Amino acid sequence: MGESVRFDVEGMTCASCAVRIERVLAKQDGVESAVVNFAGQEARATLANTADIAALRAAVDRIGYSITEIDPDDDRTPVTERYTAEARAQLRLVIGAAILTAPVMWLAMVGPSETWNPWVQFFLTTAVVFVFGWQFHRATWKQVTSLSPAMDTLISVGTLTAWAYSTYVLVTRGAGAVIHTEHVATDGAHVFFETAAMIVTLILVGRYFEARAKGQASQAIARLAELGAKEARLLSDGVETMVDPMTLAPGNIVVVLPGERIPADGTITAGTSGVDESMLTGESAAQAKGPGDNVFAATVNQQGRLEIEVTHVGPNTALSQIMRLV
Repeated sequence: MGESVRFDVEGMTCASCAVRIERVLAKQDGVESAVVNFAGQEARATLANTADIAALRAAVDRIGYSITEIDPDDDRTPVTERYTAEARAQLRLVIGAAILTAPVMWLAMVGPSETWNPWVQFFLTTAVVFVFGWQFHRATWKQVTSLSPAMDTLISVGTLTAWAYSTYVLVTRGAGAVIHTEHVATDGAHVFFETAAMIVTLILVGRYFEARAKGQASQAIARLAELGAKEARLLSDGVETMVDPMTLAPGNIVVVLPGERIPADGTITAGTSGVDESMLTGESAAQAKGPGDNVFAATVNQQGRLEIEVTHVGPNTALSQIMRLV
């Protein structure tokens, strides 16, 4: 079994991006398996000794994304904070785009039939498409140059086509030709500035709600992680010592008293009790446990004294694996 390495991933905008990166990583020499989590903006790969991290970065760069190896000892911005910041940034874009799109929609549908009307639409829509919608065009450039189009490509092509055609009609036929009377162009020369502006605004609204939902989900996961035991009672040569659960290793024996949380996954070697596993299973009734039964980190010992042989700690516990999947 190779070494498990985690990476921060930048540039993903949809689930198909995660699938594309996962496929590229899996094809590289020395990569035994690869999983990309779009919600967590993170990749995890199992690497053999022959794997070259630089080659993995280069392969991902070629398809328009970037990865950075995560040092377990470094402090990282919690994913909840990252999503909160992203949601705030998207909300600012939504507000700005909506302020400019509203008059464009009004001018296009019920605005006065004056020669300045289409020109006002042009300037307002240009700001919406190229300022507030810039993230779509930037992502599209990376996707097209790497021959890997995705959702952003459709958004960018659609809005730019509507804007470019409308601009062409306005410039070549003049504002007088595109003044609408009862919503019909006088000589058949239609402009679609409102379409381009509305598409960008609505997609930005979707991006905002997506970031907000991911932030709320990550907050729930963070609260789940906080339920873990803060200390462990290590039994060594008949002496109990309070230690950090992260310092435990498989094979250690820990003692868990009634009311305490189990610090790691393990197997009961002595004692019987009822264990509350509702945080993992949803079952409200305590589960009867005795010697030979498996127990899991962060569940609660409700009754008797238990001695447990540790089998999995830290990121390898069932709870940690569930959080990674979510």
